[in-house]
Amino acid sequence: MDGILNISEAVSLAIHGMVYLADSYNKDGGVVSVKDIAKVFKASEHHLSKVFQRLVKAGLIRSIRGPHGGFCLARPANRIRLIDVFTAIDGELSLNECLFLNKVCMDGRCIFGSLLKRINSELFQYLKGKRLSDFRGVYGKEKIGV
Repeated sequence: MDGILNISEAVSLAIHGMVYLADSYNKDGGVVSVKDIAKVFKASEHHLSKVFQRLVKAGLIRSIRGPHGGFCLARPANRIRLIDVFTAIDGELSLNECLFLNKVCMDGRCIFGSLLKRINSELFQYLKGKRLSDFRGVYGKEKIGV
């Protein structure tokens, strides 16, 4: 991904894929194939499958086997926060206030001041405060189940 905010491709696929599943919640039990989701996001089926297996392991989605199989939400969209999805893929969000693992600026003065800490905190609060149900219809599907 380009830009200053650097969220991993896996987290981006997970969040977008989960919202897509949430949009499909009421339709056919909400079961959607990896192939269909990968096509929507122009992503590798293999990579998306690996990401979704991590979400299954975290208990956020369920895997359905068989000819009409795929993935569906493990619980209602209003009970899944974006931070849950982020954490399932990349672990805890770091609230670092430095770009380096060990602070390198002298005298406690950072080149970026408190900007990094503020941005990381704002991102954390956003992910913590948003649920899949907040994104009803973003992919033109039926109403998200709550």
